[in-house]
Amino acid sequence: MNQTTGVVTFNTGVSTVNITAASFSTPNTTYTYTLTAGLALAVGMRIVITGMTDPGNNGTFYITSLGAGTFTVVNTSGVTNTGQSGTGITSWIPASAAVLTADFKFHYPVRFDTDSLPLQREESDASGGDPIISVASLILKEVRILAGQSQG
Repeated sequence: MNQTTGVVTFNTGVSTVNITAASFSTPNTTYTYTLTAGLALAVGMRIVITGMTDPGNNGTFYITSLGAGTFTVVNTSGVTNTGQSGTGITSWIPASAAVLTADFKFHYPVRFDTDSLPLQREESDASGGDPIISVASLILKEVRILAGQSQG
């Protein structure tokens, strides 16, 4: 997050994997992979899979679970095939309707003015085609702490 502008940028291209097999079990597809570059995979990462022999195994998904050398996504078009090869590239773009939380420190105690924060999806960025998410309005209210009261 840029502390001056408040813009949050999600990392893209943080991991690359080589995929060697896919196993389909409704509604999930589990892929066997080897990490070739970047950070370890994590649940919640978005992964774009390309180059698989069976086109149903290609696409953009969110990792729902991890195993030893495997990751699973919801992919109802998946096809079991152990003789495939493909590539997966991950990023931390949150899924649609994902719940995001934040923890901030302020010089003065504040609270949000509302319990919900409506997000707006803007046009994609030019380089990666990833969505740009904005907040139309965010109001913070100062919380007055009286002498002798705890802030915590």
